[in-house]
Amino acid sequence: MNAVLVALNEEDAWLEGANGSQTMIPVSELASLWHGEITTLWRAPKVLAEGADPATQPEAQEWLDEQLSNWPGAKAKPTSGRPTAVRRERIRQFQLAQGITPDGQAGPLTLMLLNRAAGVAEPRLRTGA
Repeated sequence: MNAVLVALNEEDAWLEGANGSQTMIPVSELASLWHGEITTLWRAPKVLAEGADPATQPEAQEWLDEQLSNWPGAKAKPTSGRPTAVRRERIRQFQLAQGITPDGQAGPLTLMLLNRAAGVAEPRLRTGA
């Protein structure tokens, strides 16, 4: 069974089926049915929308550097050092601050969290229905 989780609170989860029907089930029941797989929607920045790699594309690197400079808690960008090494360290610092594995790579989860830190309007789960 595939469904979209449209709302959630401490006791109940609201699901929407492929035919548009909605149902509410206890979170405990959802936990017994869920196998740990999810799909999430997010808005990729325009510079990454065409599949640009932030590790190799100058425009994507520029965007990434800007985001890494603007999030609350960002440290000043070092004025020396190899740009790639500096960027990886800044990504790692951001990842640590967000509580995710600090691998220094700008993967999908890191990019989603940068969007959130920047206040990009994205789909959100409703709290309670």
